[in-house]
Amino acid sequence: MIRVKPDGSMQSETINSNGFKATRGQSEALEIKTSRAGNFMNGVRSSMLNSKPLTALSESNFSQAVRNSRIATGANDGLFKASQAIARSPALSVAGKVAGRGLIVVGIALDAVSIYSAYEEEGGFGKKTKEAVGGAAGGLAGGIAGAEIGAMIGTAICPGVGTVVGGIVGGVIGGLAGSGIGKSIAGWFS
Repeated sequence: MIRVKPDGSMQSETINSNGFKATRGQSEALEIKTSRAGNFMNGVRSSMLNSKPLTALSESNFSQAVRNSRIATGANDGLFKASQAIARSPALSVAGKVAGRGLIVVGIALDAVSIYSAYEEEGGFGKKTKEAVGGAAGGLAGGIAGAEIGAMIGTAICPGVGTVVGGIVGGVIGGLAGSGIGKSIAGWFS
């Protein structure tokens, strides 16, 4: 299992078949080189996480009240127990990976069908096809960016559950907004 520390460094730990550490205190430091694009994205994330608005939000009375509430504490405990159960169960771990990747494939397939339908309807690469391509590309980019930003905001409010909820809500809003913006931009090229 690879653990990422708050400073960004990674360590590898051996896990037995039950999901528990096989060795005590022994770990190997991993050095993973990132690409230029990865360095750029990490810089953007770091700038956003350390920005004044997110810092103010995370230190606000609202965030403190949410974090200390029984509901948030119970939800975080449930999330932790669920993640431990998934880590200990090879079947659940594989199912989660397959389901996540499968949903990406389904989304791409639906966009491809939409693009192909527009292409067939117009008999070529016309206005509707360009809008379908723009909507698909914008929706993907907006969804990824929205999920990142939503997760950051959710983490500032209530780490754990807030991260999950913020990522999902941000991804949906970002995907819808990105799709609309992508269609608009594609319309410029008609």
